[in-house]
Amino acid sequence: MPLQFDEGRHTAAVDVQHGVALGTRHNLIAGGEVRVSTARDVGSSTLLFDPERRTNTVGGIFVQDEIAVTPAMFVTLGSKFERNDYTGFEVQPTVRLRWSRGERQTVWGAVSRAVRLPTRLDTDLRILPGPTSQTEIRGNENFRAESAVAYESGYRVRPHARVSVDVAAFVNRYDDLRSQELMTSDAGTSVLLGNTLNATTRGVEAASNVQLLDRWRLRGSYTYLHKRFSTDPGSLDPTGGRSEGNDPPFFATLRSYLDLPHSLSFDVFFRYVDARPLPVVPSYSSLDLRLGWGLRPGWELSVIGQDLLQGSHPESGTPGPRRIEYQRGIHVRSTWLF
Repeated sequence: MPLQFDEGRHTAAVDVQHGVALGTRHNLIAGGEVRVSTARDVGSSTLLFDPERRTNTVGGIFVQDEIAVTPAMFVTLGSKFERNDYTGFEVQPTVRLRWSRGERQTVWGAVSRAVRLPTRLDTDLRILPGPTSQTEIRGNENFRAESAVAYESGYRVRPHARVSVDVAAFVNRYDDLRSQELMTSDAGTSVLLGNTLNATTRGVEAASNVQLLDRWRLRGSYTYLHKRFSTDPGSLDPTGGRSEGNDPPFFATLRSYLDLPHSLSFDVFFRYVDARPLPVVPSYSSLDLRLGWGLRPGWELSVIGQDLLQGSHPESGTPGPRRIEYQRGIHVRSTWLF
């Protein structure tokens, strides 16, 4: 990370996977992985890692069985079992159900558990008081894995041979999210990273593909997201998840893909993103255009215009002269596949 710290990392991994059909109803997949990673992070006088060098080992197995209950209904059961140096043993199960009515309608649902393992930023980080901050921030050797339980359901329909519609709803419950525990003593104020933050998110996603002509396809999408944060009793986090929850409540996109004669293609990508709450980032609209030319099979030359509706716009960051904004631009790209 420029101007903050330099990292050198060496990783070795072994991954094995095998699938087999058991009779006519079971499709079993099993496998395992072992990964060993050694990192050396060299910081500065105000940002460092203690210890500077650390080796982590992660190993685990997974098993998944897709069961054909009927020719139109499938149930998938599976789990991942993992052992790591930070939090020990973790289990990540999942169950999924899919039912199709003919070739044009499908209903599905799923319940899954996932975890985010700690990193060196959670356990070994030290940010010392300096010119811009008088607060020390410390990682926590006892940092736990962040966990999420996801409840999902969806419906897909093809009302016409050239039209498909997908709608999905979800509720995610997060526990042990990273918190900023404010500690005070005679020596001053410090922040210890902890796991007292929790959250619930709810949302809806919808997308549609329309093949208007053999050479012209449209795709539109809409996403709505609602978040609610809470803290465990006794939490000393004064932020209440403000930075973790700084997402736009909704955004929408529209894409157009048009194949032209003489190996030419013309694509349009429009998106609208709602405002972010804190730090405040205004809503914005963006338009990208791409003209491509297939010079020969596997080789394409394209001209791309980005953010053509306005000169620039911010997408994140605190308002001020140091906020990074995305600028309008024109690019030429050559793609060669071989």
